[in-house]
Amino acid sequence: MILFALILLGMLAIYIFAGIDGIRNDFTFLQYVVRFLIIGVGIKLFDIIGFDWFMITKTHFFQHFFPETEGCEGWHQFGYNRKQQLQQSVMILLSAPISSAVFYLIGR
Repeated sequence: MILFALILLGMLAIYIFAGIDGIRNDFTFLQYVVRFLIIGVGIKLFDIIGFDWFMITKTHFFQHFFPETEGCEGWHQFGYNRKQQLQQSVMILLSAPISSAVFYLIGR
């Protein structure tokens, strides 16, 4: 739970820093949208490739902490949470313009 909170705070800090930097550099609305889309898509790709594919299916990282789950079929199914990943990707597409509007209006 602590790790989740730290990751969430880190991502929030990235977005706030990106927004403040955009204010300092007098970004247009479209520049904000592109910046927030790059950040959001980058985080999502890291999640899918780094965590879902590499850590779960290739390294057996979690089996070191939960040895009783060794051999469970779920550890070998890449894409087991496709629906959730798709929902999060749609939220990234929707939240980028909203975040952009907030920082654009603050900077005006």
